[in-house]
Amino acid sequence: MDAQPLGSAWAVFLLAAVLYYRGHFHVTFVLAFVFWGLLARVLADTLGTVGTLAVGIPFGVLPALFLVIHAIDVRVGFSRLPTVYSIPACFLGAPVLLTAATLGVLVGMLTA
Repeated sequence: MDAQPLGSAWAVFLLAAVLYYRGHFHVTFVLAFVFWGLLARVLADTLGTVGTLAVGIPFGVLPALFLVIHAIDVRVGFSRLPTVYSIPACFLGAPVLLTAATLGVLVGMLTA
């Protein structure tokens, strides 16, 4: 496993978090696709298919679905209670996945 995609995923995540904090939502949206592509590659290489699905669905896919519901609610002008937590869930789910991938890379490097 090459550590460059993992480092790139960390850098893109941190850049997206800073830009989101500063209100650059369109750039953050684009960076999210780059981040999830990099992270999917890293997770698939380190955890395998079953591990990627086991970790990726609760910490990646479900928060993203909440975020889509939140975006629809904002467009409609009505906010439902679960959507209040969508953005923090996405930003907290991503570091969990990054940490799992980092541990997978470290274990792979130590056992190789």
